[in-house]
Amino acid sequence: MSEDPALSLLLVEDEPAHAEAVRRSLAASDMNMEVRAVGTLREYRKAVAARPPDIALLDLVLPDGRALEALTCPPEDAPFPIVVMTSFGNEQTAVAAMKAGAIDYLVKSPETFAQISHTISRALRAWNGLQERRRAEERLNETLQRLRQAVTSTIRVLGLTVEARDPYTAGHQQRTTKLAVAIAEELGLPSDRIEGLRLAGEIHDLGKISMPSEILSKPSRLTPFEFDLVKTHPRKGYGILKDVELPWPVAEIVYQHHERIDGSGYPRR
Repeated sequence: MSEDPALSLLLVEDEPAHAEAVRRSLAASDMNMEVRAVGTLREYRKAVAARPPDIALLDLVLPDGRALEALTCPPEDAPFPIVVMTSFGNEQTAVAAMKAGAIDYLVKSPETFAQISHTISRALRAWNGLQERRRAEERLNETLQRLRQAVTSTIRVLGLTVEARDPYTAGHQQRTTKLAVAIAEELGLPSDRIEGLRLAGEIHDLGKISMPSEILSKPSRLTPFEFDLVKTHPRKGYGILKDVELPWPVAEIVYQHHERIDGSGYPRR
């Protein structure tokens, strides 16, 4: 039966007696651990660049700086977990270390050295849990993005269906979209807002899908009654879209696309 590969520990400790205490404790445990020891932050960064460890133990105060300088991101974003050690700990220091990105914190003593394998195991479990949660969130975001793309594609198809039923305004939604996007780009709007504007433009007449085709394709002038019926299409489009979860206020844009700055227009007056 093959033995599990050794985990790599990078120990950053400038006190030889403390480094030796960690080594002895790990050797006496059932943990298969390769220990690389350095004594400064500069040596730590060099060792990480050469071969990142599975976990690092950093003394808080080192000859060329403090361990917190090596903590540059939250633990879930770090390439490996970091445990900070100190000889003179207090609650304020512990909080600072954890806020800086340490996965754990301990005060050096014969007792904590004797339990170092448990500290390392706990830190690895916590870090692995953070990594799994991040991967799960990424998978969820990818699924949501695919669903969002499916919804927007379906809505765009509905918009094309409207144009197919309304030959006199065929291409109107696309032309309106191109104009709106050109103005938005000229104004320097963020790309995400422009994408929302693009979708809204492509489907702004969606409510016409509920209009009788006889009215949409009528070659002569509409009667007042027919025109009043056509003017309900913003409200109809809003009704179709208001419960669809999108990252942009598309339903409101559809509702308001016949409104005017001076308060005229329709359907709101």
